[in-house]
Amino acid sequence: MTSPRANRRPVFYWQAVLILLPVVVLASVGLVSLRQDKLLAEQEAREQAQAIAGPLAHECGTHLKTGIEEFAEASWRQEQATGLIAGTLGTAPGQDAAEEIRNAQTIVARWQQEHPAVQLSRLPRSRCYFREGALFDPRQYHRVPEPPEWFVRLSPEQTAKWAEAQNGGARGDLSAARSALEAIAHTRLDDSLRANAELRLLLTEPEPSDPSDRVHAILELAHKYPGVQTEAGLPLSGIACYHAIGLAPAGAAFNPILDGFVFHMQNAPSILTGKLLDEIESRVQSEDTRVQERVLAIKSVWAAQERARELIRRVSPAQLTKPGVVELSSESGRFLGFCGPSVRVSTNLSLARETARRRFIPP
Repeated sequence: MTSPRANRRPVFYWQAVLILLPVVVLASVGLVSLRQDKLLAEQEAREQAQAIAGPLAHECGTHLKTGIEEFAEASWRQEQATGLIAGTLGTAPGQDAAEEIRNAQTIVARWQQEHPAVQLSRLPRSRCYFREGALFDPRQYHRVPEPPEWFVRLSPEQTAKWAEAQNGGARGDLSAARSALEAIAHTRLDDSLRANAELRLLLTEPEPSDPSDRVHAILELAHKYPGVQTEAGLPLSGIACYHAIGLAPAGAAFNPILDGFVFHMQNAPSILTGKLLDEIESRVQSEDTRVQERVLAIKSVWAAQERARELIRRVSPAQLTKPGVVELSSESGRFLGFCGPSVRVSTNLSLARETARRRFIPP
């Protein structure tokens, strides 16, 4: 005998299928519709983002470019004002130095007020110049001096004369020392050897009635031979400055000392330069305020140059002499270096040359 429930099961199954089928179809259509809506929404969002991103990127790029240009202008003006006071920079014909300093200081003060977190006076020099792969302005120097080539290659006769001059000076026989030095200075020998002999002759002369005359002669010799080194590997101009500082009287006669030191600092810096600057600073305590202000400016220029040299020493010359951007870091901070086209440098360097320019920008 067949149960009624068993006969009703197939009917119920088909009823369930007929009920669920429209639901599945509607759900599938809904999912497809949702997916299409999602794609349309994504496309619309993408189009809207592109419409926003273009002007936003342009605005950001313009803002960044303006910010970099303003920083570059302010940092250069800071260096300009300091350099004009220090005497490491000069004005063009027809320009008034005092007016240029005031204008530069106004621009610096305005930028500094808007950006108090960045102290321009504590940054490395913003523009550095290279020529043939070597740092030209500010000039690079070896932190460990070595005997120069002229001293290493002295002939036996020259070595004997040089030793005779040294021995005479060591035992206090200035007559013998001067005789040997004069023999060197009056022969057609190497300029470096002759320049060193001439400096020693100046230093062994009898005390003049006016010390300014000897100071002038010493500084003139340093200007005449800006690239010459002593036998110890130190620049002759630095040694000349050291003796000139000790001989110079107080007052107006001290200004030529600062001129001579600036010439040395620009053309033949060395490990001796910072010590000379400390010596000058101790000497100018009794000088007038203008001289003191100039010395402070010279110190600021030297400090900025040293920070730049420290950055440059940490990278290879190849990175610094080709167009591009390089990240630089030292104890003074992290910077981006931008290498630009060649320009002509206008300072009181002994020579003006075509060089590559590099600027340092804080990241």
